[in-house]
Amino acid sequence: MRLFKSILILIVLFNVTFSQTAEIYFSGVDLENNTVDIMYDSPEPLGGAQFDVTGAELTDASGGEASSAGWTVSTSSTTWLGFSFSGAVLPSGLNTLTTISFAPTGEEMCLQGVVFSDDGGSTLD
Repeated sequence: MRLFKSILILIVLFNVTFSQTAEIYFSGVDLENNTVDIMYDSPEPLGGAQFDVTGAELTDASGGEASSAGWTVSTSSTTWLGFSFSGAVLPSGLNTLTTISFAPTGEEMCLQGVVFSDDGGSTLD
């Protein structure tokens, strides 16, 4: 039984230590100015990111770690894409990716089609 507990603890530690899961969410919604911070939480530095917004039209994007790192950022009315031609990465941990301005088009605004990549271009889950 003791060996089983030790193995189970090692498996849990291995999974937590080597987890590649990155998360993205809204924070600091300002409905007066129609802006919202896009936050990310990643165990690894980010080499690129992309997401779609539903329920709103993107009108601008600026600031955050993407701007600080000098990333090239491209937006359409529904998609945000950021990366660096020079290989600059965004720090791991909980950070502001960017701040978007939007025009509401529905009842709810959601993030979909999220893709994060590491500094080698591999997709993070």
